[in-house]
Amino acid sequence: LRNTWLDIDSTDAERALRGVGILVAVLLVSLMSKTFDRFFQQYFEMVKCRTAAISFMGMARAYIDDDELVKLLLRYSNLANVTSFVGLTPTYTKENFFDPITTQFELITDSELDTVEGLVGPNTEAAVAEVFVWLYSALKVAEEQGIISTFEKKDLQDSLLEQQDSLITL
Repeated sequence: LRNTWLDIDSTDAERALRGVGILVAVLLVSLMSKTFDRFFQQYFEMVKCRTAAISFMGMARAYIDDDELVKLLLRYSNLANVTSFVGLTPTYTKENFFDPITTQFELITDSELDTVEGLVGPNTEAAVAEVFVWLYSALKVAEEQGIISTFEKKDLQDSLLEQQDSLITL
């Protein structure tokens, strides 16, 4: 049998159609595999980040007797996490994610907001980096004032570095 319109044998057309079907299936499987890989990579990075944040918060509470300093460090740590999510998806914008959460939980003061407000959204990485600078600076001052030892500062910084590494990977 010949198909006069395409001027090819039906067996050739059937083979071509099967080949296209196999190609489409392979492409779909590949795409789905990459999507799941990215999802699981993000999931495991978030688990690593959560673990580092919890470790940091626990160590801060154990090492530091100054309740106000502990609250400041925990606030900055939470602020870094919230800020890092802005822009990951269309849902996580400054207006419908960052602003409500930072207001509800009082994560940022007006003067701090003035420093990072222009960065949140268009340059989220810079805003997150700025918050981590605040964290490292607070630890440095705490060490200089004798509130924490050099060992305790290094321990806290290592935990912050893990957290920062995970947030950057997202």
